[in-house]
Amino acid sequence: MKKLAFMLFGASLLFVAGCKKESTDDGSGDNGALVVEKKQRSMVGYVTATWCGPCGAYGGPNFKKAIDEVGEDNITMLNIHTSSSKLTPYFKRPSSMNNPDSVYIAPVFGGIFNSLNIPTTSSGGISIPSFSMNGGLIGTSNVTSAMIKDNATAHNANAPQIGVAARKKITGNTISVEIKTETYEELNGEYFVTALVLEDKVMGLQTGAPDPTNTEHRNVVRACMNGGGELYNQKMFDDMPFASGTVAAGSEYSTTINLNYQRYTAANINPNFGLVEWDMAPANTKIAVIVWAKFDNTKYIYVNSVVAK
Repeated sequence: MKKLAFMLFGASLLFVAGCKKESTDDGSGDNGALVVEKKQRSMVGYVTATWCGPCGAYGGPNFKKAIDEVGEDNITMLNIHTSSSKLTPYFKRPSSMNNPDSVYIAPVFGGIFNSLNIPTTSSGGISIPSFSMNGGLIGTSNVTSAMIKDNATAHNANAPQIGVAARKKITGNTISVEIKTETYEELNGEYFVTALVLEDKVMGLQTGAPDPTNTEHRNVVRACMNGGGELYNQKMFDDMPFASGTVAAGSEYSTTINLNYQRYTAANINPNFGLVEWDMAPANTKIAVIVWAKFDNTKYIYVNSVVAK
């Protein structure tokens, strides 16, 4: 058997498998038709790594505290691990593709870091820890849960331009999310939707934490569902928007996005790398659905979001 090689896969997303029971969850509160609530929500992108001491000392604790203090009906919290982290997302190419024995690691989610305004280092790397909120950087150090809460309260007081609802369903290895959007005023531009799979709680390494060998991580981004339903095809943004040009008030859009999950155990991965496995469990899985706008071929701009638990 060939050993699995590790390679960087730069532009998109990624990921992994097992056999699970069915789980249904409704972003609108019932199991009927999705109902879009006219509600503005905030989004935080927390960029981190398991080897980052400041992340364990204050970044991670404040991120987790904000989830509970603000509440996920008001804010979408994304725990984004870089390529060198033990919690970075990964996937394996099928036998029909080149290098089928290779496990690929996505160092970043392509254009999302530009959209989140995450700063880079002098060598071109990503500054960590970094906290982006609603598309703007709020800090790379000493960000507190109180700061996140205050920013969310101010941002969420705005009237939403587009509302979004989502419902999660997991059947065997198929992760599905039903999505519906509603536009509340006439808009111009291109509008896209992204669905990210989050692992609610996972134990793993974290330098700087009180227990660096066994720390709880929350809302870890494990996969992007866009791109055709397979882990090796994942990408952050679809090629085509769900709405473009002049979008009338009252416009609605509905879609369902599926992703085939595949698990890799430690036996399938080079044990020297120490990746934390994604053992997908329906009750421990959330889906963050994000609406983006794009104007004149510029970067993607955050509009609204929702979390389906």
